[in-house]
Amino acid sequence: MRETKNLSQSQVASLVFIDRSYYTYIESGKRTPSLTIAKRISEVLGFHYSQFEIDRRPFEFVLESSPISLAISDIHSRYTWVHNPPEGLDPISSLGKTDSELFRIEGVRELIDIKEGVLLEEFAINKVINIAFEGISISFNVLAKPLYIKNMEMVGISTILTKA
Repeated sequence: MRETKNLSQSQVASLVFIDRSYYTYIESGKRTPSLTIAKRISEVLGFHYSQFEIDRRPFEFVLESSPISLAISDIHSRYTWVHNPPEGLDPISSLGKTDSELFRIEGVRELIDIKEGVLLEEFAINKVINIAFEGISISFNVLAKPLYIKNMEMVGISTILTKA
């Protein structure tokens, strides 16, 4: 973008009142500018400053506040990674726990059955289920797939839940 405006790194750095070497690190992605510096750079180069946040965490940015939850579980169905969980579920405190330990609500048995089917048959299952939260039934499209390492050993399950 800088080059399309025929500006050198030194010129951009000077216009935003920072050292050229610091600007070089920002441009190469090795450093993330403060909000103030990001706004100055974006004004000089003609883009919205939020691009710095998007570039740093595109995956999280796209999924933030979306109806999509992602998770990885080990072969014992214990969560090892959770991103953007359903409201009320803390991703950190869910690690190492199973669905039956986390949820005492109607409809979770069907989610557990899907994951057990993936572990048993080693193929993906895509199904719409209903889970009741505080008496309100919510439909979710569940896609659960086996998770393999390089030697094709199944090590767990990847799960995507989207509100249907």
